[in-house]
Amino acid sequence: MIYFTQAELDRFIEEDVPYHDETTHALGIDAQPASMSFSAKDEGFVLCGSEEAARMAQSLGALVTLSSPSGRWIAPGEVFLCLEGTAACLHKVWRAALIVMETASGVATRTRAMLDAAQSVNPSIRVATTRKAPPGLRKLMFKAVLAGGGTVHRAGLSETVLIFAHHRAFLGDEPLAQTCKRLREASPEKKIMIEADSLDEALAYAYSGADVIQLEKMPLEKLQEAVVALRARFPRLVISSTGGVTLSNAAAQAATGVDMLVTSHPYHAPPADICAVMRPMI
Repeated sequence: MIYFTQAELDRFIEEDVPYHDETTHALGIDAQPASMSFSAKDEGFVLCGSEEAARMAQSLGALVTLSSPSGRWIAPGEVFLCLEGTAACLHKVWRAALIVMETASGVATRTRAMLDAAQSVNPSIRVATTRKAPPGLRKLMFKAVLAGGGTVHRAGLSETVLIFAHHRAFLGDEPLAQTCKRLREASPEKKIMIEADSLDEALAYAYSGADVIQLEKMPLEKLQEAVVALRARFPRLVISSTGGVTLSNAAAQAATGVDMLVTSHPYHAPPADICAVMRPMI
């Protein structure tokens, strides 16, 4: 799905254990054998981050005896990850692994909920997330979105051509068709995406050669009107709705007939509630 280097996983651990675990060391229980299990509490969720948690534990010397994959629905009370190792090892990985899985699973669960809501009225629609993830967590957020069934709209500035009003302000009176022509010559393998605030703008951009039109923060009635008008003239055009797309309005937005909902809403999901139980092994 998405690969994390060992250095990236080490940073998660190092943030919580910059030197050693003072409590475990002071108690003299470092070397005692132990086991730890992770399970869902009162609510189920779409799991994400279990592979990273398992690798973090293994890097500290733990044995993974059970690990469910990211993308799987975890029922309330279901155990999905089990580890064995010394008390020192398990205490070092415990909190970092828990936070990674709770954070990622929360995002994956909201992504799945938005996709389910949207596809209940528009089965072919996709839910795509933006690059506006919390700093330092973009890779984890993208994995969570994929685990929830979503797609990544734009991983970064290097990936796609997307014209905003900020770009157009620098172009002066250059005709839109000339702008699109220049972009195709400069980036021949890239599709041209342009954000539009109105139907008139969207039609102008589509006539100029855009491949994808992002309709920004349009009221539902105007959004549906724009979709109908664009589809009649440009049946192969990809149309997305962006700006203020949330779980509460995903179905209504999808019902307008757009191809994609572009959103940052999953990134703000509450973390999944995961129970971690550690026990000494006799």
